[in-house]
Amino acid sequence: GGGGGGGGKAKKGSGKGSSKGGKKGSSPGGEGEGVPSMDELLQKYDTDGTITRLMELERESPEAMLEPAQLEEATAGAEHLRCGVCRAMCKQALVEARAAKALRDEESLSAITSSLCVGVPTGYDDPENQPKYPGNPPLWGERYRVRKRRGAGGEERWRLEP
Repeated sequence: GGGGGGGGKAKKGSGKGSSKGGKKGSSPGGEGEGVPSMDELLQKYDTDGTITRLMELERESPEAMLEPAQLEEATAGAEHLRCGVCRAMCKQALVEARAAKALRDEESLSAITSSLCVGVPTGYDDPENQPKYPGNPPLWGERYRVRKRRGAGGEERWRLEP
């Protein structure tokens, strides 16, 4: 935080760390009156590239931004869900292979299994905003929910449920 710059017109070259080349900034005809673009904000405030590096790190490796307790929970969840996800993926492969009448055709089965995790889930129409890692959720993944349930021994485990 500190100090606002207001939404008015600033003198060229005024203020700390003024932008190079005297860009238009938030002048009328841009994204909106007085609303700077993300690029303009980064140019102004990310003088050493720290913010950009953090944004790239979060995009490429979201788990790196988690607090230790959250990371522990995510790691445990990934371990708990591993078999459930594999079973769900095998079910989907069988559904697609039966529909394509490809159960006895190795080449067709290979094509089906290699495309199981391809597709854009609802809500991610813009490719720039799709999660990058651990991968875009496959379309069939929308039929499942992830929930934490107490097992027979009383321990809580993450489960994949239809």
